[in-house]
Amino acid sequence: MGGAERRVGSRRGPLGVVRCGALLAALLAACAGDRRALLEDAVEAYQHALRWGDLGGLASYLGERPRQRLLARGAAWRELRIVEVTLTRVEVLGAGTARALVQVEWYALRSGSLGATLVAQRWVDGADGWQLVEQRVIGGVPLPVLALP
Repeated sequence: MGGAERRVGSRRGPLGVVRCGALLAALLAACAGDRRALLEDAVEAYQHALRWGDLGGLASYLGERPRQRLLARGAAWRELRIVEVTLTRVEVLGAGTARALVQVEWYALRSGSLGATLVAQRWVDGADGWQLVEQRVIGGVPLPVLALP
């Protein structure tokens, strides 16, 4: 081969760059998959706490201000029974932001009235994991105890 040698697949050559790029893409996809799994875990745990009226469990996914508002509504929560919570959709909106749609079926203890409320939740991925930053009623019977910023 006289003269200059060409190293095929070296890190300096084009194939090495492609391999590094593919490895980086695979690592980023794995991290995104892990973040997605953590989001789904957080959303499901929050809905489970909602279903069973576990205010402490709910509060653990909230920032300080919404947590205080939730706990201040303790008396209103004691007047409700959540019958069913159905997670209808979880979608990642962008880097570190997601939305969940939840159908909540409940009844009021005093009146015995039944209701169904559709709630939109906005989740943000922070230093402490996924947190619920907004929950608003978007359909069905209004249930103010569910509204959070």
